[in-house]
Amino acid sequence: MADELTHRVIVALDKTLEPGRAMNAIAHMMAGLSALIAEKGEVKNLRFQDYTDKNGQIYPSISDLPMIIMKGKKGEVRKFAQNAKGAGMPTVCFLDTMIEGTYVDQHKRTNERPTEEINYFGACAFGENLQLREYTKRLSLWQ
Repeated sequence: MADELTHRVIVALDKTLEPGRAMNAIAHMMAGLSALIAEKGEVKNLRFQDYTDKNGQIYPSISDLPMIIMKGKKGEVRKFAQNAKGAGMPTVCFLDTMIEGTYVDQHKRTNERPTEEINYFGACAFGENLQLREYTKRLSLWQ
């Protein structure tokens, strides 16, 4: 019998994002979240496993954890990020300043904007199931 999973990853996206931009945000955030967790020496908590098919072909490094993509209004995504970060959960955000131009342009735009004027395209967090459920009550599943 499989053990009960106590943790998950939640990705919260601005519901107005077009699919290509949403996928780009998810890719950046998940890479960053994995790096944050690795820096803390807690990669094992992501429960990466290799899958092997009947012929012995290996499909490496897939997490056992639920990874749920949700959507909400810009303010709801920001609130989710603030709650998760405030609880000490590894949290990564993707901002409206992080698109178009080079990464140098993106850093410059971010540096020039005050916090309250930055729009969150997405946020992702890793944490305990019940606590994350509290933070996602106003979000809905991305479909």
